Amino acid sequence: MEAAPSHPLYKPGQKTWLPVGTIIEHPHAYMLVRQGCARSADDECKQAARMTEGQWQAAFDVYEKVRRGIAPEDYEAFDRGEIDYDDAPLLPVDEGVTDGTAD
Repeated sequence: MEAAPSHPLYKPGQKTWLPVGTIIEHPHAYMLVRQGCARSADDECKQAARMTEGQWQAAFDVYEKVRRGIAPEDYEAFDRGEIDYDDAPLLPVDEGVTDGTAD
């Protein structure tokens, strides 16, 4: 079963982020799809996730807000475009974790 992150995704223990499009092969990869932080990369994963495109998009939209640190009370303002996507900061990364671009 395979999934691919829709955003850079932290992999515990590796102190790096997985780039968008990285294939994650794991029996529970579908859980990342259900959370909206990855796309199904094969039919097995898609079937296990049991989500329509609309359901995945809704999960992705919530994941994006959480990833940006937008408070639930600001979700509607974000959806209306009153909070710019680029103005919302990413959540801080744990000390010692990198984005994989610098060594």
